[in-house]
Amino acid sequence: MDSREKVGTTLSKHLFSSFTRALWQTVAVLILFGVSFVIYIYSEKQIDRANTIRVNSLLLSDELRQSSDDLTRMVRTYIATENPLYKKYYQEILDIRNGKTPRPLEYENVYWDLVGLDDKRPRPYTIQKLPLIERMRQAGFTQQEFAKLSEAKNNSDALTQTEFAAMKLIENKTASLGEKDIQKHKALELLHDEAYHQAKASIMHPIQEFYTLMNARTAQAVHTAKTVALILRIIFTLIGVFLLIMLWRLHKTLQTILGSTVDDVHFHIKRIGKGDFSHTITVENHNKNSVLGWLSETQLKLKELMMNNERLKNLYAALSQCNQAIVRSKNETELFPIICRDAVNFGGMQMAWIGMVDEMSDYLKAVSFYGEGTDYLEGLLISTVSSDPSAQGPIGRAFHENKPIWCQDFLHDPQTALWHERGRKFGWGSSAALPLHQNGKTVGVFTLYAKETNAFDESAQKLLEEMVIDISYALDIFEKEKQRLEVERQIQYLANFDELTGLPNRSKLESRIKNLVSLAKRNDMTIAVMFLDLDHFKDINDTLGHTIGDGILIEVSKRLQMILREEDTIARFGGDEFIVLLPNIAMSGASQVAQKLLNTFQKPFHINDYELTLSTSIGIALYPDDGEEFEALYKNADTAMYRAKHEGRNNFCFFTEEMQRHSLRNLELGNALRYALERNQFQLHYQPQFSTQQGIIIGAEALLRWS
Repeated sequence: MDSREKVGTTLSKHLFSSFTRALWQTVAVLILFGVSFVIYIYSEKQIDRANTIRVNSLLLSDELRQSSDDLTRMVRTYIATENPLYKKYYQEILDIRNGKTPRPLEYENVYWDLVGLDDKRPRPYTIQKLPLIERMRQAGFTQQEFAKLSEAKNNSDALTQTEFAAMKLIENKTASLGEKDIQKHKALELLHDEAYHQAKASIMHPIQEFYTLMNARTAQAVHTAKTVALILRIIFTLIGVFLLIMLWRLHKTLQTILGSTVDDVHFHIKRIGKGDFSHTITVENHNKNSVLGWLSETQLKLKELMMNNERLKNLYAALSQCNQAIVRSKNETELFPIICRDAVNFGGMQMAWIGMVDEMSDYLKAVSFYGEGTDYLEGLLISTVSSDPSAQGPIGRAFHENKPIWCQDFLHDPQTALWHERGRKFGWGSSAALPLHQNGKTVGVFTLYAKETNAFDESAQKLLEEMVIDISYALDIFEKEKQRLEVERQIQYLANFDELTGLPNRSKLESRIKNLVSLAKRNDMTIAVMFLDLDHFKDINDTLGHTIGDGILIEVSKRLQMILREEDTIARFGGDEFIVLLPNIAMSGASQVAQKLLNTFQKPFHINDYELTLSTSIGIALYPDDGEEFEALYKNADTAMYRAKHEGRNNFCFFTEEMQRHSLRNLELGNALRYALERNQFQLHYQPQFSTQQGIIIGAEALLRWS
């Protein structure tokens, strides 16, 4: 550092020290100004508080006075009118004052003047039940003031005894009319005589004395608060003037540090911010170490930095191309080659490759690479076992530590010692290894190589980390799409195939028979539909359980498939029922196939520890003789199957018209029997049983005839 730089440094420290000192002094005065303002506002609030206490004190004493007056008015009105509503009002006033009934809202002055004979209240009740004397105790009165109010309250309570006595005089229901007038006159006399007025005065005198005491106390409090507020106002004003002086001083110090006016410095900063370096900042000698002087140096350095931004632009372009590739690609096989190519062509890298975990070994496998020096990957082994020496390099660490590893000097970094010779051959200056994730798990590493050292500054690192985040996001999307397609395949499979046996289900069978029928119509060929039902299969389920039964169904399906031709179709129709479609086959051929199917059941079934013998009954219907639609063929084959069961099971039977007629006759007979009883179609007959040897009747039989 030359002498000029030392002097500049010392001068800049001095300037900043002066500015810092002035700034902190100004801040201190500003804080003092703020504190004084808060204190001043608080003093003004104290005036309001003192006035509020004064008003609340007056309201409480007025409520006591008003309640006494309201009681007097209500009792006198009750005596004069004998309307029980006024007695109710009287009692309600007492209950509110004693805290037995909630206070109405705004319960002051004219409340009871607004209550008429309709018994409607001008304002709703609150939920507060607090005696008036308790509210006075909580109001913060002095002991002497509270004593006066308590005296007035006690005298008012004593006066209520006289008022209750007056009301009792007129409530004698057995008195005659003349006696009632006399009692009423006495009651009015009680409420208007000298004793009553003296009692009222004994209430008002303590209240008046309370007013005097309270006025003196609160007036002094208000005066004190106003005096304090005035003093603080003067202090606040003086601090404000001092703050203005400090601000002017700070302004002069700031101008010295800036080296020019704030507007001038702002103008140059604005031009630099817009990237306009065409106008050189001119600085006078005495301002070399000012902000303006430093801006001049910054302007020169920024011109140099513009040259370095080109590499970052390339990385941004690579990131953009990466995102476009993610949008266009359907899987990692399409995506990875594009990522490696864009990192080289747009990002300025020399070579890039992606290694993914090889499930067949314990190494990362290079699945995609691009650029100069891809021969570097020949024979390169990076173990997924953390204890392996090959896992101690940047790529292995990135995989196992799940974080990016930046190697700014590849040929001299100790962690790349195993690969120095390879790196020297291909000219690696620096490298970056970034882990790839899928569903939160590290599944591979994205590795890039650059010719120059220190190629991955902080900005480049952030861009590459963002690129890896996008690639990992794409891997998650690809995996979800694979899972979605697998779910769709499974749904499609379950919609067409039986989940237990894997055979086509009824939906798939109907589609197959429609195609076969359409083909048979065009080519004039026959189709055999076989209906197989396992004999006594329910006994196995009920005895050994459904697990054994399911095992038998699986084994049966395997045996049946081994017998049939490739063009034949076998489907599980439900439960222990199977349907076999045999295209282009005559009755004799169908008989041979049916016999083969029966023969396959002769071999016992070995399920778990059980050896089970099973047979089946088969019904056969032929297209087009026995029906031209699947429903008809299925129904007729079912009918033939039941005929086979009726004839002893373990047999097959072709459908005939006689079976159809017999089935229809049974159906009609069953339906008719349901209605025969309610239509009185049955007749009961008795006939004797006669012994020809003995010549006598030995019994009788009952016959039910249907007519």
